[in-house]
Amino acid sequence: MFRRLRNWWSDRRIKNQRGLFRYHDGERWRYADPFATWRSIINHSRFSIETMALEVDRGGEPETTICIEAMCEVFGVERWDKATNRGLTDWQILSLLDQFDRYLTSVKKNSSTGPTSSAPTDSDSSPVQVPPEPTTNSSSDFTSTQTERTFGGGTSESAL
Repeated sequence: MFRRLRNWWSDRRIKNQRGLFRYHDGERWRYADPFATWRSIINHSRFSIETMALEVDRGGEPETTICIEAMCEVFGVERWDKATNRGLTDWQILSLLDQFDRYLTSVKKNSSTGPTSSAPTDSDSSPVQVPPEPTTNSSSDFTSTQTERTFGGGTSESAL
């Protein structure tokens, strides 16, 4: 009995270390590569998460039906069939997308980029305007104008 429990625990740890998304298809647990799944959702021929997500949340048609059909393709699940009593209900299929989103969010929150961030690289970013430094009245008449600095190894210009 303890061997079975130990094997179950080690199998579970190995699957979790591999970073696989786990979901139930109505009959058994399945595992999916999250990156391949995300690409399948983003590049789906009929479903666009960017333009249809709001209507799916509202229950609008035909967007909801298109989303359900797309998630069946992406996750390899079947819609509920009364004759065979097999498959997932529409609500369960839509919840797969929500579960997948929560999984990606948890992975993102729990991942570490390391103790320090990388150094900025050269880029063609727009210059950032820095307010002028305060001047004091002195014997010489220096006037300070606005300073322009460019990040990413660019030049700094200052007119005094």
